[in-house]
Amino acid sequence: MLYMEDWMVRTPDHFSLCFAGDHLAVCIWLSAPLPEGWDLKVGVEREGKKNVIQLQREGDLFSARLTAEMLGEDGYYFLQIRGTNGDVVRHSNVFLAMVYHSINAAEEFPPVLPSEFQQMERRLTALN
Repeated sequence: MLYMEDWMVRTPDHFSLCFAGDHLAVCIWLSAPLPEGWDLKVGVEREGKKNVIQLQREGDLFSARLTAEMLGEDGYYFLQIRGTNGDVVRHSNVFLAMVYHSINAAEEFPPVLPSEFQQMERRLTALN
């Protein structure tokens, strides 16, 4: 859980978002006591590449379920909260988060065909 007060985000020591390749398994949570009307997004930057993650609001808690596309590679990421309320735009401090290395061995092998497809392929081969 992250905490934002007066647009300063506090993170735990060695803050980690996830492991590279994690998909829909991790949620980022931000506690921010803001008046109604504020919409928050997380700006993400790694090695010059940038992304934006929309946060959903439930009272004073803002959250987003992370996908593999949002944080694709391992390493350190710079993050910053960007809030809008009508024409008003406000930014938090920039803070660091780690995405840890993952072996992701399954990506190195071609997907296995379901047995139905293998059976159909055998039948077609036999017919020819």
